[in-house]
Amino acid sequence: MLPIRETIARMEPYQMEEDRTPFVRLDANENPYGPSPQVARAIAAIPAADLARYPDRRPLREALAAREGLPVEQVEVSNGSDDILRNLIDLTLRPGDAAVVTAPTFSMNILFLMVREARIAKVPFGPADPFPEEDIIATVKKEKAKLLMLVNPGAPLGQPIDPAAIERVVAALPGTLVVVDEAYGEFSGVTVLPLVRRYPNLVVTRTFSKAWGLAGMRVGYCFADPALIRPLRTALSPYPLSAAAVTAALAALSDEGWMRRCVAKITEERERMRSLLAALGYTVFPSAANALVVTGGGLAATAAYLKERGILVRHFAKLPPLAGDILRISVGRPEDTDRLIAVLKERRLT
Repeated sequence: MLPIRETIARMEPYQMEEDRTPFVRLDANENPYGPSPQVARAIAAIPAADLARYPDRRPLREALAAREGLPVEQVEVSNGSDDILRNLIDLTLRPGDAAVVTAPTFSMNILFLMVREARIAKVPFGPADPFPEEDIIATVKKEKAKLLMLVNPGAPLGQPIDPAAIERVVAALPGTLVVVDEAYGEFSGVTVLPLVRRYPNLVVTRTFSKAWGLAGMRVGYCFADPALIRPLRTALSPYPLSAAAVTAALAALSDEGWMRRCVAKITEERERMRSLLAALGYTVFPSAANALVVTGGGLAATAAYLKERGILVRHFAKLPPLAGDILRISVGRPEDTDRLIAVLKERRLT
């Protein structure tokens, strides 16, 4: 086995380096409708003097706390939820400590754990499987894991997890930090956020990048017991959000109706796209997120063909416990779906 750092050096970077502007972008689970129009107006109105000062993120923390009925001491924000996830890993684990994840999971969780040189124990959770709560609890106890990372709905498959099942896991592991990533929670309509009032070992992370349409602003946030928030705040950089990012997030929160209308359109289109893909013969997994995962033959070539025709999707060559490769296709606008289906039909005729 290669040393951890050499293994990481051989991995492909997660970020997308090429210019995606000319493409139909169905590869990154972005909101195709963008943020509320109020966001652009608010950014344009930022006083020049505010751009010369370090930004204050407390107003955003206060707004998020008020929205959820929590004290501000239970909220933190940073440069994307992945920044919060990485800092939680670094605060919780020393090299050699164990962490448990479901497989598959958000790929950055694995990378951050590898960089920390943690021992990673994976519990299979496929698209047709019930949530493996008993296996998770047993694995955490067997490995003496200090950290358990869950994603709800799952990434990249989009499987929803019953909040009651997550609560049973959190309650059974009082000595383990349980992080629940709800990046796609607005699309599933379920959350475990109320549990942070009762369980001091639970952190719930969220993002403005998906449903709120602010991926370009890189704003993530989390809720937890103040005893967890305080060291996290110390570990974050002093000014993790720009003035524009704070302003954009506050403006988005002031127009929640826009976000909810976007979510309704995306979830409706998700089901239409699922039917159209299934009619082409693809196996399409159910999803509670804003993307669909399909299996079938020759998907690497299919992804390349779609790119040649101006459509980007995400190809996964290996995603245990699934056999074979898959495509994850973000839900776009109806015209994006129509173009996708037309190109896939064209591909089948070549």
